[in-house]
Amino acid sequence: MQGQSFFNASGDSDAWTGLISFPGDTPYITQVGGTTLTTGGPGGPWVSETVWNWTWNMDPEFDGQGSSGGVSTQYPIPSCRQTSGMVGNQGSRTNRNTPDVAWTADNIYVPPTERT
Repeated sequence: MQGQSFFNASGDSDAWTGLISFPGDTPYITQVGGTTLTTGGPGGPWVSETVWNWTWNMDPEFDGQGSSGGVSTQYPIPSCRQTSGMVGNQGSRTNRNTPDVAWTADNIYVPPTERT
């Protein structure tokens, strides 16, 4: 092993059911999902953070647009995650749950920078 880390955005296809396409469930790549962060205003305090899912927040034209994730049909759950309490979130105690981690993906603004 050389010590590299590989990260992959989990995608924008909402919840996976059945087979998750590569690289979505491989245990050798860290899958990163998206969240919607709500604060008390610009630069304000944290209020809530939920899965990024426009289906719930927008009208029906956005159905199927949200952070991808699901339960692997090919890989077992890593031993370090067997007690993580995923069943309450419709996860699995026996198979790998994806994504592995999540980061703010909605309602953010990143200003462009000029380079000279």
